[in-house]
Amino acid sequence: MRRIVLLAIYLIPATAFTQVPQLISPDQARQLVVTPAVPLPSPLAAIAHMYGAIGDVKVQIVIDTQGRPTQLTVLSGWVGSHAVSIRSIRRSSYKPFVVDGKPVPVTTVVTLSYNEKTPPAPPQVTPDKQNAQRFFSVQHEACDEALRNPSKPEKQLKPCAEAARLAETLDLDEWSNGLEYIYLAASSAFQNNKQFDQALAFADKTLSRVAEGYGNASTPGSAYLARAEAEIGLKNLTAANIDLTNAEASIRSAASWIQEDKLKQIYKQKLKEVLKFHAQALTAMGNRAGAKAKLDEAATL
Repeated sequence: MRRIVLLAIYLIPATAFTQVPQLISPDQARQLVVTPAVPLPSPLAAIAHMYGAIGDVKVQIVIDTQGRPTQLTVLSGWVGSHAVSIRSIRRSSYKPFVVDGKPVPVTTVVTLSYNEKTPPAPPQVTPDKQNAQRFFSVQHEACDEALRNPSKPEKQLKPCAEAARLAETLDLDEWSNGLEYIYLAASSAFQNNKQFDQALAFADKTLSRVAEGYGNASTPGSAYLARAEAEIGLKNLTAANIDLTNAEASIRSAASWIQEDKLKQIYKQKLKEVLKFHAQALTAMGNRAGAKAKLDEAATL
């Protein structure tokens, strides 16, 4: 079957996909705040002496049924402040939004203001952690580079597996991609080397992170897709069918509340690719009617 490249856009952590979050205003969201989001200092801004020029950072979030901020996507603001803004908002908390006596997920926009005149001192990093960060960065870059060269899958295993091992011991929020992204990269590397059990294990680790509120809008769909590919490699088409169904549902749900047209088009294209891949899996299962339905849906996108 055709290999689909996992789309990992670092935008928004996603958790609950069974309900489409309803939109509430920032004023309504402020009434739900339990622990406010306090802008953390940006190490990049301090180093670049740009702290007073960053201004506001706007982040779209989903407040889940437990009052946790999830599915974070930066809408505007200096790129060097994106990761630290997400980290700041993750430390906040809310009262659940209640409709008819039941908590429901809602989406809103949070604005963080970075207007201090004097940057705070960068946080202290121990030499051991600094060395670990450097080594992780080398392995991470090597993993990304190897994944861009599908003709040599054997070059992918060592750096991707090592990056995943190191990432589990480090706090990545301030200076790198999320742990779930590293897991997806490792899953791809093992998948490309036909080590399907390991590929499945890293896809499951990604889904565990999603359940904790981490990841981005594409992470659940990409993780379910990674699971499906591994299950196909393990000749478990029934499980792959379930995973592909979950991948489609995750992508549809994310696209349903994203407001930016360009981003909606990205998810529409991803859904189209997954539908075609699902059609291939259903054909292999002998379900031609189901495969045709998937192809017909893909043709409408």
